[in-house]
Amino acid sequence: MDFELRQGDTGRLLQVRVKNADGTDTLIPNGTTAQFRMVHRQSGHVVTGVASIGNPPGGTNNNQLSYTFAGSDSAQVGVYDAVFVATYPLGGGTETFPTCSNGSKGFTVEVCPAI
Repeated sequence: MDFELRQGDTGRLLQVRVKNADGTDTLIPNGTTAQFRMVHRQSGHVVTGVASIGNPPGGTNNNQLSYTFAGSDSAQVGVYDAVFVATYPLGGGTETFPTCSNGSKGFTVEVCPAI
């Protein structure tokens, strides 16, 4: 799994550094907004929320996307496919991270049962 949390966890921070296919940092322009989306693989349950955009430690390209989980986000145990979607300013369109190269459905988030 790429990211794990327990059922009902809140405040867990998921951070993704966005890179181009050649491994260089992707520049996310100022004014861009971002959304986090994940879909439960078995039930189809969808979780969405506002994501943050910033610089990773030591970075200057504004290419880190972050999402902090709320309690209801982790209510359903299981494996999710997840992505970040950036909406660029001034009609610049949208872009999904990660892209679907190599058949990728995104990255995985696993919500484990509470103990």
